[in-house]
Amino acid sequence: MNALPLENECYTYADYLTWDNDIRYELIEGIPYAMAGVSLSHMVVRRELEWHPGNYLDGKSCQLFSESFDLILNIGSANDTVVKPDIFVVCDQNKLEERGCVGTPDLIIEVLSPWSVSRDKIKKLRLYEKVGVPEYWIVDPLNRYIDVYILKNGKYNFPTSYNSTDTISVNVLKNCCINLEDIFKHLNN
Repeated sequence: MNALPLENECYTYADYLTWDNDIRYELIEGIPYAMAGVSLSHMVVRRELEWHPGNYLDGKSCQLFSESFDLILNIGSANDTVVKPDIFVVCDQNKLEERGCVGTPDLIIEVLSPWSVSRDKIKKLRLYEKVGVPEYWIVDPLNRYIDVYILKNGKYNFPTSYNSTDTISVNVLKNCCINLEDIFKHLNN
């Protein structure tokens, strides 16, 4: 195992597999990004967002995964990408392998941390649009809102914003609604 990738170098998925597993990385279009730890508010909101749709998915063909399961995109190209979304849902079981999901999931949820804002709101937004993720949520635990992007004609339009008193109908999961009061209620005021 190589200890660390070099900064400003382009890497492939094969390189990614050789890196030290003690340090978590994402590989976005060939560029490695070390992942920082998360805040308490991030963990609390992510836990609730895993639990609510996770219960809905019980007994259904779609599965929910968290950041410990790789999402592998563009393998075999010059722009290999392996990301670790906070939460993602996959309905096509053929995309699942032992190491991760190979291909576009149906829903991705990223919970913002102070150090991930530009990556989640700019770089990943563009990436997820490019690979055709049908629904992308950006969750702001500090300000208690969620921006939901829905892919239409290959593009994300302006997001629909939901605050802590709203309920979101998950576009890609029929009859799945998430009350945001339940998601944000465990945060310290």
